[in-house]
This record gives sequence, structure tokens and C-alpha cells, in this order.
Amino acid sequence: MLAACASNRFEASVTRFHLGAAPAATTVAVVPVNPALAESLAFRADADAVLKELVAIGFRPAPAATADVLAVVSVGSQVAEGLPRSSPVQVGIGGGSGGSGVSIGGGVSFPIGRTRESQRLSAEMVLTLRRRDDNEVLWEGRATSVASGRAPSVNTGLLARALLDGYPGQSGKTVRWVAK
Repeated sequence: MLAACASNRFEASVTRFHLGAAPAATTVAVVPVNPALAESLAFRADADAVLKELVAIGFRPAPAATADVLAVVSVGSQVAEGLPRSSPVQVGIGGGSGGSGVSIGGGVSFPIGRTRESQRLSAEMVLTLRRRDDNEVLWEGRATSVASGRAPSVNTGLLARALLDGYPGQSGKTVRWVAK
């Protein structure tokens, strides 16, 4: 996960659980963990990202009242202020003298440019596929990512893709997923 902080590529840690009979090629509706959020713009964006990936693996969209499977989704994030980072460009001044096979050296360096504040954003998407009729959990997955910079943001599209890439995935195993 630390490598994701140092580069622009997206990486996620993904863990999935199922009992071997994960649903596929059936109707699905994406719903929030908290029903009060169902009409929020933030949830709609998350739901659209998840539904896009579910359709790509064979699910068919349906209203929640008639879907065979409910895809219950939650997305959370936490921002931590980082330490000030100095400019990556530095100038060094050095010197030395030598005589009779003895040399002495020294140097000093200082950054060029201004110091920048950095933030670290940890984001997590949890997706649970439940049978609508009896509320039985059929599949569950969790994807977490870390981003850093001046204003990092949560990429729910990539979190959803990470979760559902290779669906249903190996149960109980955490894998590193890198965006292609």
C-alpha cells in the first residue's frame, strides 16, 4: 500500500468472502447500508460505479423491490494530515582540500522551492451481495486504498473495479490489485 503513495498508479488491497456459490447472471439492485442515504448524490455516484462493474460481470439491473440480489454498498474515507514535504529539488555545495594523501570534505544542501503540506487519504469500499428474499449473505468484499498529495480523492470507480475484478475471487485471501 505504501507504494501507492509514492506513485500515481492506483493500488488496492482486496479481500473477498463467499461459500463457493456466489451469485452471477441474475438481477441486482445497488442499495446503501444506510437507507437514509439512498437519494444522496454521493451514494448515487458510488452505486453507479458498483452497478457498472456488476453489469460487466453478467448481472442485470433491476429495482430493489424485484431484484434477486441486493448489492449493499458503503464507502468510507479518512484523511490524515501529513508532515510538510520539502521540495524534491535540492542544491548542494561542497568543498574539500587535500594534500599528502589526506583529504577533508564537507557539504551543505538546501531545498529549492516552497514546502508543501501533504495529505494521506485512506478509502474503503465494502460490498455485500444478499439474496433479497431471505437476506442471506452470498458474497462479501472489501477494497482499501491509500492516496497522498495536496488534495487526494476517493476513486469509487477503481475501488469497485478492484472488488469485482476476477469475481468471485478466492474466498478469505487478501490480494493486491493494481489498475491496468
